[in-house]
Amino acid sequence: MIVTDNAGVLKGVVDVQNLNKQRDRASSVGDIMVDVPYVKETDLLRNTLQRILNLGLKTVPVVDDQKHVVGILTRSSLVDLVYDTIWGTSASDTDADKAAKADQSETTANDGAPATTDAKEV
Repeated sequence: MIVTDNAGVLKGVVDVQNLNKQRDRASSVGDIMVDVPYVKETDLLRNTLQRILNLGLKTVPVVDDQKHVVGILTRSSLVDLVYDTIWGTSASDTDADKAAKADQSETTANDGAPATTDAKEV
């Protein structure tokens, strides 16, 4: 969990492991919060990807110049971005592609004649 002050400035994170270790004690968030690597919204994706992979992080807060949290970058979102850049579609779009191919094969199964339906174009 990302921790910010009242102005939205990044202060640190509380991870599940620290939370579990401290659950029997009356601890404040500040007591179990740890510093977290972050990236600026102006950082290059190439450098950000290297940093996330080198540090083994799953998520990284994105901050502006005043360290206000403006987003969260996940390893999976970077994988989707790289996939999209290389192959032209994100991994999550492949199900839609499969459905489109299934519709196309249904059409060609009718000797190339379009399948007849009552559906209207939206």
